[in-house]
Amino acid sequence: MEKKLQLRAIATTAFLIMILTGFFNFSSGEGSRQLQPVPESKTKLIVGNDRVPNYATYTSDSANRLYIHISKVTEKIYLGFGKVFYDNDGLLEVPDLYYRIKAPNGNIIVPGTKVPKTGKGFIATSATAVGPIGLSGSAVGYDPIVVENLAVTGDYYLEFSKTNTDVFETPSSLPRAIFEDFDITVGDGTTAKPGRLWSYRWHLIAQGSEVETQASFFVYTKDSEVTNLNLNRMQPYSFAIVSNQMGSSTSKNFQESRKSSNGRSDYPEYKIFLNDPDHNAFPSYKSSIAVSSVKNNGFVEKGYCLEVKYNSMKEVMAELLLDFDSDGIRDIEDRVLTHLLYNGSSCISWDGKNGAGTAVPLGLDFKIQAQILTGLTNLPIFDPENNAQGLVVSLVRPQEDGSQVLSDNLRAAPLEIFWDDSQVGGTSNFEGCLAMAAQSCHLWRNSFGNDKTMNTWWEVSTTTKIFTVRFDNALSTNTPNGAPNIDFNAEIAPNPMNDQSTFKISGDPGVVYLEILNANGNIVYRQKNYNINDEVDAPAIRESGVYIIRLSNDRINKALKLIKM
Repeated sequence: MEKKLQLRAIATTAFLIMILTGFFNFSSGEGSRQLQPVPESKTKLIVGNDRVPNYATYTSDSANRLYIHISKVTEKIYLGFGKVFYDNDGLLEVPDLYYRIKAPNGNIIVPGTKVPKTGKGFIATSATAVGPIGLSGSAVGYDPIVVENLAVTGDYYLEFSKTNTDVFETPSSLPRAIFEDFDITVGDGTTAKPGRLWSYRWHLIAQGSEVETQASFFVYTKDSEVTNLNLNRMQPYSFAIVSNQMGSSTSKNFQESRKSSNGRSDYPEYKIFLNDPDHNAFPSYKSSIAVSSVKNNGFVEKGYCLEVKYNSMKEVMAELLLDFDSDGIRDIEDRVLTHLLYNGSSCISWDGKNGAGTAVPLGLDFKIQAQILTGLTNLPIFDPENNAQGLVVSLVRPQEDGSQVLSDNLRAAPLEIFWDDSQVGGTSNFEGCLAMAAQSCHLWRNSFGNDKTMNTWWEVSTTTKIFTVRFDNALSTNTPNGAPNIDFNAEIAPNPMNDQSTFKISGDPGVVYLEILNANGNIVYRQKNYNINDEVDAPAIRESGVYIIRLSNDRINKALKLIKM
């Protein structure tokens, strides 16, 4: 079943309020207008070194750049900059700051140029930081610097330096620069093209530890979903915004990687925009996603392989509920496994145990609930002191009918968000909190977020299918696709010198990972590098009964049934 996202009556009222209060700001310009939609939301861009080292400088890596997307070579880049300060109070002005622009291939197309303090390209007041004058018919704005005659399409990027060299600051200066205002807009003819300015990581500062920000961002996921995030009066002070699929780490174990953590623990992956990303350059696709089958398909080195067949070209997160009592309810003895799925077959490793740590008996029939999460988005924010009002998150596109045109913002629907702050002494929510302004979802106060990475996640939709599997085909012989079908024989006998047993695997010579399991599925013997045809002692094989011998390496994946009399 697919989660229903459009709560029409509630969403219509809520999003009317959002539009009227500046939660969605589609101005002709891109920059301070979205970070500061209302005067009290004093949120500034930082370049240089602060919470994020080396952001938007001459030597920044690809994860820490300010990108400007160009779709046609006839388009132009319009630039405007306000005053630049060392400090957050606007008292220590930076004497000189240089900017340059590079083409997608890294060639410099605008050499190092001083950020203006008067005249063309200077934004004198925040009231004029709404976009270039004349673009899209705007009579209010600033007189821009215009970069034209662009040779190629793609993602250009803007860099800064206080010295016009690869060294960002002089020894006597402070390591950062804070823009009072900025605007970076793309235009085609006289028409502004919003949704072109983006970064993998935004490095920002609110003007004071108790200053609230209502900055708004649009996240574009790898599977082309767009969601809108409003910080909704968060008090983050100096902070960094990134978004990705897994959370605060790149671990493939989503149950761990989604946890908030102490210190900085994030990684940039998704593109983050200040407006809805340009629909032509960054389209969304609505596709039918389903898991076609789930079955127990033999062994891997650390357990069993649950084979999942998936039929979409999108990479998505799968969550498998192993419902051992088949009651349809997640309880203490059930297990939840998470794994990234790709088109075709994937092997999800399982250790053969239930949620209580007990080995699942061979021959058990149980249900697996396979859930696909599309638009999975994690937001690990580093060092956000307080969040007393909660986050606001909504779906932008694609809509449930497949449309990606948000002609009226009332069609946007709030999403449920989730969090797990257990690792840093906070609360958790795995059931979901509808992320509207009135709901106060994912709160922290008293500087709880200081020097922590506070992670929140959401997904756009879920698709669920239920399968029944039997945990006894582990007794059959399995070989992976393309692997040679090699025959082996297992022999076991008592050792006359003691009460142990010896065993021997006969077959083509080679080194394998060897495990022996008893009838309950418990591993009673393990040897990492077993030489086939060697005879070794197996002290755990003392009792009569059924044993399973598992062999695996890069060519072999077999299970042998063995009975000791």
